[in-house]
Formats: sequence, C-alpha cells, structure tokens
Amino acid sequence: MDPSVFCEIVQGKAEATMDYVNEVCVAVMDIQPVNPDHVLVIPKAHAAYLNDLEEDIGAHPFKIAMGINRALRKSGLGVKA
Repeated sequence: MDPSVFCEIVQGKAEATMDYVNEVCVAVMDIQPVNPDHVLVIPKAHAAYLNDLEEDIGAHPFKIAMGINRALRKSGLGVKA
C-alpha cells in the first residue's frame, strides 16, 4: 500500500507544523481548512480505516482534539467550533 499524505506527515516526510505530538498521535493545522483554525489530529499508527485501529489508539486522537478545541476556544482567537 502506498503511504498516504497523513503517513508522510507523521514520518516527517511531508511539510507540516506539528502543533502537538505525543506517542500516539500528532496534531497539525490543515493547509486547506474547511473552517478557520481547522486542526487535524492524526494517529501515528497506519490504518486505512478507523476500524483498523485498536480501540484505545482510535479513541486517543478524539481526546486530544477535544483538548485542543478547549484551548482554541479559550485563546480569544474567535474559534467557534
């Protein structure tokens, strides 16, 4: 299987500013955002489908996304998500 752009971001092969990194996932600002301040939280484990991840690995990025959302909302940047 060819690596996806998300795999390349995780591996540091694609240009991206990692706003958050831990042992399970990375968070980057989207270069083509649907909404302002759109953040992508990407698991480091490769999976074609969410269902292909172990449950705790699949759930972890959502926990991180919620924390990033709280921080953005408190930042005063006018984030409405």
